[in-house]
Amino acid sequence: MIRQELSVEVKSLLDGLFAQETESSHARYKLTLLKKLSQSTKPTQIKERAVDLLYIAELYDSLKPLLPVLDLGYEGMRYFANSVIKSDIFQLNQRTEEDRYVHVVAFITHQYYRLQDNLVDTLLASVKTFENSAKRDHKEWCYEQHKTQHQSLKTLAFSIDEKVFGFVRQIQDIIDNDEADSRKLALIKGLLETHQTYFPNIEQQWQDFRSGFDADDPSYYDILEERSLRLQNRVSPILKALEFHGEIGAKDIADAIDYFKKTNGVIRHNAPRGFLESAQQQAVAGNGTFRPSLYKALLFMHVANAIKSGQLNLENSYKYRSLDEYLISKDRWREERKKLWRRAALEPFENCTYVLKQLDQALSVQYQKTNNNIFDNSNPHFKVGANNNCAIATPKQEYEVVDLLKPYFPDRHFVPLPEIYQP
Repeated sequence: MIRQELSVEVKSLLDGLFAQETESSHARYKLTLLKKLSQSTKPTQIKERAVDLLYIAELYDSLKPLLPVLDLGYEGMRYFANSVIKSDIFQLNQRTEEDRYVHVVAFITHQYYRLQDNLVDTLLASVKTFENSAKRDHKEWCYEQHKTQHQSLKTLAFSIDEKVFGFVRQIQDIIDNDEADSRKLALIKGLLETHQTYFPNIEQQWQDFRSGFDADDPSYYDILEERSLRLQNRVSPILKALEFHGEIGAKDIADAIDYFKKTNGVIRHNAPRGFLESAQQQAVAGNGTFRPSLYKALLFMHVANAIKSGQLNLENSYKYRSLDEYLISKDRWREERKKLWRRAALEPFENCTYVLKQLDQALSVQYQKTNNNIFDNSNPHFKVGANNNCAIATPKQEYEVVDLLKPYFPDRHFVPLPEIYQP
């Protein structure tokens, strides 16, 4: 049946998988080259997998109309694909043409899903490593900054104590003496002229000290920008190769991804920024200078978070499909509801109203029993603390040591050496 569905072009593509590819002195088959998926996060390896995805995507697009005809499902697809992975070319060629085509179609579909999952895993791992490294560097920077601030505080405290409070104490001494007010005023004026040269330096020290406590610390974004190129080499090929689908609320990040792909990763000042937080937008272009490297780093981090939260998903995937894709479809539920209840052994729960009523009654009975035990003081673990706060003291777990091998060992804990050496 599948042979009739295959066009000449598709047959040619499938047969091409059994053609040999020459690599150095070894001849290998295309099908063999597609079996193993690297887990490496090296940029060259990632780019190779991104190229493989484009090649498999071309095959998959040609084979996609056959999937409803085969109707293998995800488990069936895995089964036939794993058979191909475990077999060599000679074994596959021994199969009938139709059987071989079924296996290869399943294999291509399976690898298409796996490779996309592999690239998403790599994206998430690369971003996580990048974030951890940036946070570690920023923590070290903060530690050094703290040491600098501590030294600045000591210097500032010394200057204030000597130059400001010392000045105030001298004025107080002048005021407390018995000289005439005119004489006191002249002394204070002379003292002020003497100390006036110190005040600008103290004020500058104070401003420098305050700047160290700036709430919008730019150093973290500087670190992200500095390390961005390393992340770009790993994530950019992945983002260009994958086709994400966004849930409701993911429009901003989806627009940014589309822009990134259309410009081939060349980011300019007109790039979408709706997905960025206000502080991040300020860091990217707040001073009038757009920072594309920082923008890319933040974009990749937001993409990773959107994937993990389920806002971004893949249509063809095992691990990163939309949540609705993992659920039973409404049409199938309407048609096979009774059968699905029976297969899952959940028939007693079919009547939701009855089940909730039974659970409500059981819960009420248990509440009543618990309250009676409290009122009768039959629950030794219930305690009433200060302000009538209730607490349950967890009883210590009694462990019974049961050693099944104990009867097979001697009661003595020590064995004399002569007994050990005795033949």
